[in-house]
Amino acid sequence: MSITGRIDLVHCNDSRDAAGSGADRHANFGTGQIDPELLFAVVRPPTRPVICETADEGRKDDIAFLREHIG
Repeated sequence: MSITGRIDLVHCNDSRDAAGSGADRHANFGTGQIDPELLFAVVRPPTRPVICETADEGRKDDIAFLREHIG
């Protein structure tokens, strides 16, 4: 059994800060430190709900970005 068991919900966001920084600051997709292909891998296939956890400004574009690449 894995540490988390099953995953029922995914919070998806890019990261403003580099891995290991200890900061948890979100960025809009494509503007942060996470390779977009890794984000797509987490939410594909869409077998569970995904929350787009980015700033209000730009969130519509972020949702469209995900839909375009995981559809």
